[in-house]
Amino acid sequence: MPLCIFHTNMSADRVSDEVHSKLSKIISEMTGSNETSITVELRTGKKMCRAANPDVDWGFFELHAIGVSEDPDLNRERAGKILTFAETEIGLPQTRILDPCLLLTTSHKTS
Repeated sequence: MPLCIFHTNMSADRVSDEVHSKLSKIISEMTGSNETSITVELRTGKKMCRAANPDVDWGFFELHAIGVSEDPDLNRERAGKILTFAETEIGLPQTRILDPCLLLTTSHKTS
């Protein structure tokens, strides 16, 4: 089973162990034994240096996977599963998938 590393800098909206466990299971089922590790990172715009502006009432969330397949169709399928998870379990709206590095970006109004 691949190692699933989950990073978040969400301080107000803690990601529970249950959510982490579910995400790890999804990642494991998607990757099988082909990849040794995958990293999923969730960030909020207000809590990070890049593109952060504390004077506005919006932020953005980035959810991206590293250590993915070289098959872009498979990556899109996996990205969709991760984004669906983020939407249903964490409450992040889906907006777009940018392909080359499998950067998944979604905007979210924070107030």
